[in-house]
Amino acid sequence: MSSLEAAVGMLSSRSSSMIAPSYLSSYATGNPGPSAVGGLIRDSQCQWIQGYSSFIGFGTALKAEIWTIISGFKLAKSLNYDHILVESDSMLAINLIKKDDVHPNHHLNNLLLYCRSTLLTFTEVQLSHTSREGNSCADLLAKTALMDRSCMKTFHSVPSFVRMAFLADLHGISFDRKVPTAAVI
Repeated sequence: MSSLEAAVGMLSSRSSSMIAPSYLSSYATGNPGPSAVGGLIRDSQCQWIQGYSSFIGFGTALKAEIWTIISGFKLAKSLNYDHILVESDSMLAINLIKKDDVHPNHHLNNLLLYCRSTLLTFTEVQLSHTSREGNSCADLLAKTALMDRSCMKTFHSVPSFVRMAFLADLHGISFDRKVPTAAVI
């Protein structure tokens, strides 16, 4: 078992105060296109600890997802969390980060290596997939950063534009995503 496989394991029954659930999302218009990241860290009772968002420039959706995870790792580390649970709505990003044998010529290899080296600074990490609907707060943070073209912002309390989604999520209320249907001609 590699050190990466050991680090990306299940959380054990350690003190829940040491676990920082992170919910992460990115947003890109076009692929490639303008991109932004957004995420939040909650405590074990799902209360808001801190959020972040940033416009990151031009790139692919996958690149934005990986930058989102790196940004979440950095924020969790700055808050002295060592045991974290990361939920991302990008299964591809999670799988690439977990995979030890990504080809060295992969166009995101350097970014993946940086992400993995950051991951290894934690005692324990669990990466898991969540639906886009389960990530609505992080999605709103990223979308707002994309619209504002804002540099990295951190939010010590729930920002007003996220409040309704956060409260709905906190109370287990979910909303179905509306997917447009093809126009009939």
